[in-house]
Amino acid sequence: RKESSAASDVYKRQGYDLDLSKIADLISENIDYELFIDYMSSFHRGLFLTPTVVAKLMAGIAKTKNPKRIADICSGLGNISRFLVFADVDGYEINRGAFEVAKKLLPTVKFHNQCIINTPINESYDMVIGHLPFNARFQKDGKTEQLENLAILKGLEILNADGSLVLLVPISFLYSSSFKHTRDMIIKDHSLEQVIELPKNIYKHTSMQSAILLINKNSILKSTIFYYFELNPSNLESQLIKRGEINKKHLKEDWNVKFQRSNKDVKNFFSDYKI
Repeated sequence: RKESSAASDVYKRQGYDLDLSKIADLISENIDYELFIDYMSSFHRGLFLTPTVVAKLMAGIAKTKNPKRIADICSGLGNISRFLVFADVDGYEINRGAFEVAKKLLPTVKFHNQCIINTPINESYDMVIGHLPFNARFQKDGKTEQLENLAILKGLEILNADGSLVLLVPISFLYSSSFKHTRDMIIKDHSLEQVIELPKNIYKHTSMQSAILLINKNSILKSTIFYYFELNPSNLESQLIKRGEINKKHLKEDWNVKFQRSNKDVKNFFSDYKI
């Protein structure tokens, strides 16, 4: 493809400093999104993209809540946003180059080039979704803090009263002391509806493990359902396996709950979420 060749030339001239803004200028209107991001993620080890199968799963979870307006925070190149066709979507991305590329790839999504942490978002949403960059830290009010802690607070702030968060976080969020005050806040003031553990080696170039959290702003639910996402290489029979359900009073220390492996109560990825 002409766009891929041109992107490669730009990348090489930058000395492995990927300039996405220049690549955005080379993207044609009819470019194939899937082929483009597959090429870019293979070519540049530092470009960390949400795997399509994970983006579809997150979009499927979001769809069950019937949101009308969704904010995709840390939207990157829009790999989650492109599956949120059932709602109006605003994407927020701090990187100018990624923002420019996403606008070209997904012209129907309203993308904003801004930092979600240190700039106001004067909108409210039924759903906040996002793949938060792992191990990122931000300055806020003179203090350095883990992005996950800040992003969850921001997400809850811009949600409507009955809104929900669907966030992809590192597995360490479930047990690390760095996130304990945020976990405590969620259990005390809100509802942790689901935790979906993702398999290792689901990302290119890293074996880091992660999980999807479904958090409701209201605090009605008294328990949390834990799932494991079993990924079939063909993507045709990927499944959500229910591992168990835990009362929230037992989640005060951490959320890294161990269960016996079971094949009961299995959700088929494609047929159940219809993405």
